[in-house]
Amino acid sequence: MDDLAAWLGTGAPPSPRKIVESLRQNGHVAAISGYGKPSFRTAAPWEAVVEAAMSIHPPM
Repeated sequence: MDDLAAWLGTGAPPSPRKIVESLRQNGHVAAISGYGKPSFRTAAPWEAVVEAAMSIHPPM
């Protein structure tokens, strides 16, 4: 999650729970991961993950 925030230039990392909620609302399978916290698992394409993260924390 920290790397995702740095890559997207959003500053603080987005909440994994909020990303999972956003992905699910858009019809993707996603869940909070029990390993490597904070993290999540999904079968969504990378573009959908980026879109979900950007909708929660737009770039600074």
